[in-house]
Amino acid sequence: MLEPSGTSVELGAIPENAGRRQHQVLCFLLLLALAAALGILWERVGRERANDRVEAVLDLRSVVSLARSRGVPTDELLRGFAAQGVRSLAVDEQNLDDLALSGRARALRGLEVAELQSQGSLPATREPSPERIYLLARNPEQARTIAREAETSLGADRVRVWPAPGSTLVELVGDPRTLTQIGLGLSEELLTHLHRDLGFRVWVRPEGMPGASEPALQSRLRALAAVPGVHGVLFAGVRNEVMGYPDHLEAVARTLADLSLRLGVIELPAKVQQKGVETLARQAPEQVVRVLAVPPAQQARTDPETVVAMYSLGARERNIRLLYLRPYDDLVGELSADEANERLFTGIQRSLAPMLDVQASTFPPPRSGWLLGQVLVAAGAGAAVVLLLGIFASVPAWLAVGLVLGLAAGTALTGLVGILDGPWRALMALGTATILPVLGLVWQFPSLERASDEPGAPRLLLRATGALLAACLVSLAGGLMAASFLPETTCMLSLDVFRGVKVLSALVPLLVVLAWTVRRGSFQALIRLLDERLRVWHLVVLVVLGALGVFYLARTGNVSGELVVSDSERLLRRGLDALLGVRPRFKEFLLGHPALILAFTMAWLRKPTLVVLALLAAAVGQASLTGTYAHIHTPLAVSLARTGWGLVVGWGLGSLACLACVAMAGWLGPRLAALWEPVDREPGAGVESPGKSG
Repeated sequence: MLEPSGTSVELGAIPENAGRRQHQVLCFLLLLALAAALGILWERVGRERANDRVEAVLDLRSVVSLARSRGVPTDELLRGFAAQGVRSLAVDEQNLDDLALSGRARALRGLEVAELQSQGSLPATREPSPERIYLLARNPEQARTIAREAETSLGADRVRVWPAPGSTLVELVGDPRTLTQIGLGLSEELLTHLHRDLGFRVWVRPEGMPGASEPALQSRLRALAAVPGVHGVLFAGVRNEVMGYPDHLEAVARTLADLSLRLGVIELPAKVQQKGVETLARQAPEQVVRVLAVPPAQQARTDPETVVAMYSLGARERNIRLLYLRPYDDLVGELSADEANERLFTGIQRSLAPMLDVQASTFPPPRSGWLLGQVLVAAGAGAAVVLLLGIFASVPAWLAVGLVLGLAAGTALTGLVGILDGPWRALMALGTATILPVLGLVWQFPSLERASDEPGAPRLLLRATGALLAACLVSLAGGLMAASFLPETTCMLSLDVFRGVKVLSALVPLLVVLAWTVRRGSFQALIRLLDERLRVWHLVVLVVLGALGVFYLARTGNVSGELVVSDSERLLRRGLDALLGVRPRFKEFLLGHPALILAFTMAWLRKPTLVVLALLAAAVGQASLTGTYAHIHTPLAVSLARTGWGLVVGWGLGSLACLACVAMAGWLGPRLAALWEPVDREPGAGVESPGKSG
């Protein structure tokens, strides 16, 4: 048996009947909390199943640019992409270049208009301003149409048709440099053609209309919704803001809901997200569609298979329901643009065939409240705290009751009153996710200490396997209970996220090592270590450990796009996704789960220092397992599959490592020991015995 280094604490001992009854009640509360959490999450699973349709939308501006570079009609390319399964288009507002290239109007400066007037090509009804831009249309009807479209973007006070009979000139008021960059409205003629003649559904991309009144914004949205084929809005523009920002967001949200227009929210880091889009999404989350768009510069240097993998992963694991596609327009490695596009679009069709549809789905509204279930989960979290404390010291009944009822009452009160409800539930989720994996590992300490009594490797491996399975089940319960505190649609859309993943990842290993130290009575050794004189190797160890800690925490988070991975790791991830369907987490199957089995192996080999290091790594794996369920935007079925594969693969690797260590200890140990054994020599050989130096 692994001997304690000092005064040990009798772990898990329940000497009295009262203590045993308290332990049973606490375990019952913990099981009741898990049942309540499963009830809350079952409804979430139903909503996730209802939101399983993915729509591919093609960027029209990219297609137009590709058609111009090849000298072919845009409609011809669009029909080709439609044959490859794309039935939706994203249409931006037209700008000055679009008007000129489409032949609808030509942009002129004031001096050019004056020159045309002097030549008699335009009526000299008024003098043009040299600081303004004028649009020369093909005919008066086209001029009125363009003016009406531009009014929706700039406002009626900044757009006017020149007051002359049969005028084809439209005056735009504003900074010419700004007018060349912003949109000038959406062409209803183009939108109708795309839907009626080519059969595409349309996502419009209007710009923000800063300074517009509430009625003007509502009128604009109603006009867009009235165009046949328009069924969603993806806001765009150089200002990077949505319509109605900052003063009329609620009115825009109500109008979108009344018109049943879907709102696309592009998956972006918070610092570059569109201004106001989160507010709109929170007003009507059941109409929100999560969008994934690969930036053009990134796609241009990325092979189509990798791009397909990015879209496929987003659709399957992050509730992405709108794939914003752009065709390749140049060579990609040794592939021509046509070959790359063929691989891109057929690859998406093949990888997402069961999910692709003509229209993206959204989350249905929740059918019931969660407060009673969350109160029970909070009581279970309090029971887990008492169970953990009770392992090391006797917990008075009044303290146990106070912890359980206090957390349950706090959850009920904040939920009913609504004050601090969000922060309280976030704190409860973090605390639950931290306590349960620590409890799961600490419960395995007695088994770990008895590992050295096993007669052979098979029994040792069986004991370690049981401990790994038990610890993972407790950590899984912690993840599910924590997730039940955050069941809202806004969490599933990643508008709200689990705060504290890095805290969870750091606290669990620290608490497990602290618990083992208390268990082994090693505080005196720790104090002696702190009294040691600082040496160079101490600094080296601290620097290495600090660097590993920073690297570990940097690779932990809940925000998509936060982590930058190498090409080799990305290739490994793609391989695991292709092989297993769902990639298990590296911190579980490569580090944590094998380390827990190795902890039992080191205990069997009587290597106490290595046991501590293995426990530290094992705690990292359990924290990762629980943290998997902190990613609320990942479907629960995917998280469960990830946990299962991590356990299976991690157990396999740990078992191999265990058998290898046992075999090496049996073969190499005696040979290493022989190097230190004294060599027998004949008497009188002239070699002095040890300690008899001349």
